[in-house]
Amino acid sequence: MKFRLANINDSDKLDILLTKLIQDERTYDDSIDPNFKVKGFYCNVLNMNNKIIYLCELNDVICGYIYLIVEDYTSKIDALYVEESFRGKGIGTKLIEWALNYINDNNIQSITINVMTENQNAKKLYQKYGFKIIDETEKRTCMKYSKNL
Repeated sequence: MKFRLANINDSDKLDILLTKLIQDERTYDDSIDPNFKVKGFYCNVLNMNNKIIYLCELNDVICGYIYLIVEDYTSKIDALYVEESFRGKGIGTKLIEWALNYINDNNIQSITINVMTENQNAKKLYQKYGFKIIDETEKRTCMKYSKNL
């Protein structure tokens, strides 16, 4: 497995993975259109300075990624996805660790993420790394990691 920053040539593959992430969220939110497909999203994202995508690939196939938005001294994980057949192999853990190292290395004070409230596995994974629940609704839970906590 190889980890690296994404580039514009990865955008179509990342759009496919984002579509899979959104479709996975249908497990927790049946209002998501089962026919929804992402097209052209990441080609725009990869041209912005404050948006970073770090990915994992095996044999030139992207099997997971994390999408980080950086704003001054805060950041947000906008997406984290690992292909189903690659789950349980530590890829998600390595992606989260990369994000935490990134904020530590770049004087960023905190990082937030929204997860589906019913997605207990995701919440446990983030809590393992020190993320705390700061807001919760019926559908979404906002979690935050802060260097000051």
